[in-house]
Amino acid sequence: MLFRYFFWDFDGTLFNTYPRMARAFLKGMADAGLSASLEETEALMKVKLWHACETFASRSGGRVSPEALLLGYRRHSEEEGPETMRPYPGTGEVLRRIRQEGGWNFIYTHRGETCLPALRREGFLEYFKDFVTADMGFAAKPSPEGLNYLIEKHGLDRTQCVMIGDRDLDLESGVNAGIACALFDADGYGAACPTPYRYHDMQALLRGLVEAPGN
Repeated sequence: MLFRYFFWDFDGTLFNTYPRMARAFLKGMADAGLSASLEETEALMKVKLWHACETFASRSGGRVSPEALLLGYRRHSEEEGPETMRPYPGTGEVLRRIRQEGGWNFIYTHRGETCLPALRREGFLEYFKDFVTADMGFAAKPSPEGLNYLIEKHGLDRTQCVMIGDRDLDLESGVNAGIACALFDADGYGAACPTPYRYHDMQALLRGLVEAPGN
């Protein structure tokens, strides 16, 4: 393996949850008398949830605040059942192979602890050593605070760590923690943060980061 310790974002990286999240956002928008397409909403949320709130609030001409849109999203965010919170194809194989090769997986997510039942339901929880979720109160990405906590707690060698995510803020949190970063870009949005590790599906990530010989 190229690395031994894999830090994973959850939404849009391990699990394909952005369509679900965008639908919840649009319900909150409708409550406020606003509308948008699912595609645009998802793309804006991919940058950052707050970015979507600010963009649509600005279009409302001051009728609706970003804070109100955020609250609207949160009201609806968990209305859909577990059937719309599914992992990307091949996720389980990647996580299992990392453990099989002597590595460990960690979660570093802005989602709350709702990610843990999803991992348990898919049989993935046993592949993870530790987690940082939104409920723990660390500064939001791209702050490295949560990553530094996990690295220092477990005494990890930073040269053996990689942060994997689908957005610039995920990758930048890795850079800010002094570790490598890798982009998982299943939807083709891309990221500006420079990294040689860029993958569009889990099979490619498996070949590039897990099956590849290490240094």
